[in-house]
Amino acid sequence: LGANVYKEGTTTPVLPEYATFTAGGQKVAVIGVVTQDTPPLVKPDNVAGLTFGDPVDAVNRVADKLENLPAAYRPDIIIAEYHEGAAAVSSATTLQEKIDEGGIFARIVTETSAAVDAIFNGHTHQVYTWDGPVPGVDGATRPIVSTGQYGTNVGKVVLSVGRDSGAVEDYSMEIVNVVGFAGGRTIADMVDGNQTMEEIYGITLEALQVADAEGAVPVGKITQTLSRDYTKGEYVDGKWQKGTTG
Repeated sequence: LGANVYKEGTTTPVLPEYATFTAGGQKVAVIGVVTQDTPPLVKPDNVAGLTFGDPVDAVNRVADKLENLPAAYRPDIIIAEYHEGAAAVSSATTLQEKIDEGGIFARIVTETSAAVDAIFNGHTHQVYTWDGPVPGVDGATRPIVSTGQYGTNVGKVVLSVGRDSGAVEDYSMEIVNVVGFAGGRTIADMVDGNQTMEEIYGITLEALQVADAEGAVPVGKITQTLSRDYTKGEYVDGKWQKGTTG
C-alpha cells in the first residue's frame, strides 16, 4: 500500500491506497503510506518517476474518501499504517515528549484524521504503545503502536465496537514478543513440527549461504579514506559544504 506514492509531478497514486478486510463482523479499511525519506534509502532507478508525498495528508485524503463512500461500501473501522514513526524512544519516553519535538511523528499524532481508529508505525525500529489524542474530540484517545524491527514483535490491538453505535468504544493494545527476546519463542520452537515454517526457514538458510558467498567476493578497492562528512553538511552560498560525521 502506498497512498502517498504518486506519478512524478502529479497527485495520481501509482499504488493501492488502502485494502479492506472483514474482522469480527466489521468492515476494516487499512490505509498505507511510506516515509518521504524513501528515495535516498533505495536504488535511484527503483523510484525513478515517482513522487513521495506527505504521508499525513495522504492518510487524511483517503480517510475522507472512505468516510464518504455509499453506506454499503463504507468501512466500519479505519486503520492507518505509517511506514514512519517516532525515533529514539526509551521505556521512559512519553508521547508528549515526542509531540513536543515536532516533525512528522508529531503531525501523525495530532493531525491524522479523527476517522482513523488506530495507528501503526514503522521505519524507526522503535517499540512503543501510546494513547494518542483524537484531533477535535476532547478526551478521546486511540492506539498508536510501533513494534520494533525484523518481526521480533507483533502489535496487538483489540478494538471494542458498540453493537448499536457501530463506533469504537474501547480498545486495548500490547506488544507481543514473537521470537528470541524477553521470553519469546526461539526459531527452533517456531519451526519444530510446522511444515510451512520449515519450508520458510529452509529458504532463509539457502539465502544466507548465497549471501555469505557473494558477500565475501571483493568488488573493488579504495585508495583514500571513505568519509560521511558530506552527509552532515549544509548549503553555504548555494554550494554544499561538508560537515563532520560526529
